[in-house]
Amino acid sequence: MLRAAWIVFLLAAQSPPEAVIEQVRQNVLNYDKQLPDFLCEEVIQRFYDPQEGSNWRFLDTVTAQVTYFEGKEQYTHLRL
Repeated sequence: MLRAAWIVFLLAAQSPPEAVIEQVRQNVLNYDKQLPDFLCEEVIQRFYDPQEGSNWRFLDTVTAQVTYFEGKEQYTHLRL
């Protein structure tokens, strides 16, 4: 993330705003094409607030095995 911030900073110093916006747009559109294939476990802890104030309570934990291969995500082994 720090590297991306420096790239935007350097572009902004040398280019008009429209060029910077276009370069950032291209980077966002092509981001997933630069990712390596990987396998990981995603852990999501969910909370809720029954009275919509600031009294959050733990609800559950959801886990999944995430595979990213050739630009596609796949979620398997979902557990609650």
